[in-house]
Amino acid sequence: MTDTALLTVEPGAVDTVELDPSEDQTIEAGEKLELSAEAYDAQGNLIADNVEAFDWENAIRGVFYYDTPGEYEVTASYEDVTSEPVTVTVEEEGTEGTEDTSSTGITSYEISDDPEYDVAGFDEIKSTSNESLANTKPLSL
Repeated sequence: MTDTALLTVEPGAVDTVELDPSEDQTIEAGEKLELSAEAYDAQGNLIADNVEAFDWENAIRGVFYYDTPGEYEVTASYEDVTSEPVTVTVEEEGTEGTEDTSSTGITSYEISDDPEYDVAGFDEIKSTSNESLANTKPLSL
């Protein structure tokens, strides 16, 4: 004689919540950053992955949006388990991707109308130097 039974396996309690992207991010003021979250049990079984199922800090349903420059930590929580934070740095519009110029004395860049020079670096009194120009790269728009 053989019997058949239906077995239902339920995931365990929430053990971890992971964000994607999990690395710190830098965006310009007014840009949106979309994140997703997943909750797992101790055995690595997926419990939840719908952004609406999570409680978010500094994001609404996984969408981060701020127009004020600064650093913000985004987390997602599910059943009292909170993800590791992702730090989102919001920079003023037009500054994303600029290089660190602290060692060259350059305090600002200006885009030139002269087709021979796309960009120039300036020190605090708006003078250019060979060093500042040597450390700039042509911009392609």
